[in-house]
Amino acid sequence: MFCTVLFALVILTTETTIRRLVNKQRSIIGLLRALGLSKFKIILHYVQYGFLPTLFGGTIGLFFGPRTIAPLILDKQKPLFNMPYWEVTPSKWSWIMLGVLVLIGSIAGITAILKTLKDAPAKIMQPQKIKRTPKNIVEMFPRLWDSLSWDWRWVLRDISRAKLRALIGIFGVIGSLMLLISGLGIQQSLNDSNEKTFGSDQSYKNEIKISPTIDKSIMDLMDSELNGDYQTIQQLPANLSTSRKDLMSLITIVEPGIYMNFNSTDYESVNLEKEDGVFISDYISKQLNVRKGDSIKLIGNFSEQNLIVPIAGILKVGSPQGIVMSKDYWGELEQLYVPTTVLTGQKVSKKISDDEDVVQVNSLAQNLESANKVLTSFQSIIILLIVFAVLLSWFILYNLGALNFTERYREYATLRVLGFRLNEIRSIIIKDSIATWIMGTIIGIPLGLLFLDSYVALANSTTTQFFMHISSLRLGTAILIVLFNVILISLFISRQVKKIDMATALKSVE
Repeated sequence: MFCTVLFALVILTTETTIRRLVNKQRSIIGLLRALGLSKFKIILHYVQYGFLPTLFGGTIGLFFGPRTIAPLILDKQKPLFNMPYWEVTPSKWSWIMLGVLVLIGSIAGITAILKTLKDAPAKIMQPQKIKRTPKNIVEMFPRLWDSLSWDWRWVLRDISRAKLRALIGIFGVIGSLMLLISGLGIQQSLNDSNEKTFGSDQSYKNEIKISPTIDKSIMDLMDSELNGDYQTIQQLPANLSTSRKDLMSLITIVEPGIYMNFNSTDYESVNLEKEDGVFISDYISKQLNVRKGDSIKLIGNFSEQNLIVPIAGILKVGSPQGIVMSKDYWGELEQLYVPTTVLTGQKVSKKISDDEDVVQVNSLAQNLESANKVLTSFQSIIILLIVFAVLLSWFILYNLGALNFTERYREYATLRVLGFRLNEIRSIIIKDSIATWIMGTIIGIPLGLLFLDSYVALANSTTTQFFMHISSLRLGTAILIVLFNVILISLFISRQVKKIDMATALKSVE
């Protein structure tokens, strides 16, 4: 998903670069046509500007990518999986995407030059005529329009006149925001989901994993040592079956207590003992396409007969995923309750932890640390993607600013001749960029949040579900990074106004 947006921004960069080149060389193109050079040779020449850079750049990327970024990604996954060997294997899709990129670059060169070549040589050499400016939406509100300064009116009318150019800029801002929001939000979303699971949903201090065949005397010892401050649960693997789909997951049977807390998808607290039925986690319910009121079949070694149970509600829970029910309802199904985990708020003595029937003892803090350790391993990759997103968005916005300057070269020269100061012209350039940023941000924020939500959902599994979350600070940071880029590029482009040769810019073709 991340690479798809990056790829779209690369295409946008290629297209704007070629358009800027063709616009800057209009007089040369017109002169070549006037000297008798055929359209085919001119097209062939400018196609190379899209073909060669994408071919060389893509080939270099295919060579260095598997030797730099790919090993980095594999190194981050080595602590998570036990594999006999690790090797970067080239994919045919890499070559297919290179071919697509080269094709699009070539098409961009063809479309840019064809638009110019449709005119006669003399017309091509002449400066581009300014199109008649249609009324924009703001002009439909006379009081609001009259309250605007002249430079804002200029910007809004220019956007109305060059809609395609404005759309390219807006898309560049949207793409940049989507990548930055997802990059800054993915780590926070996953960490916050873990903290919710091991903090509010599960609030024990220590977790004791026990053998299903544990001796009753050890349970009595636990009751004495923990002063009765504990809650037991039983977890069983099961096949969850509907008329449409089967899925391997987990059944969690919960004894009444204070250490396991569940909320519905409506963010209301759920009391398992008060409901006659089972609850299903939100992710698993979507996988099986079931909802509250439906029935589901439970198949496993715990029962010789399949259990068909009603779904009493949907849980918004990170872990455990699958089916959750109370101990009492499990008894109503005539099933034996055999606890596999003891949750407590007390310190676990050595006498308990050293018993042979105690499989493992973990604190809540240790479980949270283990969950976050998996996510931390990918942090450097996420940072790398953010850096690429910022750099690519900078190139897009720079190309767009340079393209705007090229197309408005004659207009800026006219303003200088009429006596406008450099600061006033610089104000137009900056406000034009800010207008593009505002429109792109309005669309980019909701799209970025949707993209982040989809991106986080890719980490979901039959054992854990994660939820999208990004703080206002991080969201504001993403917005400000794009704004900073926009203003910085505008200031850089506006310096070119000083270099305008007004006599050359305004004179007719000789």
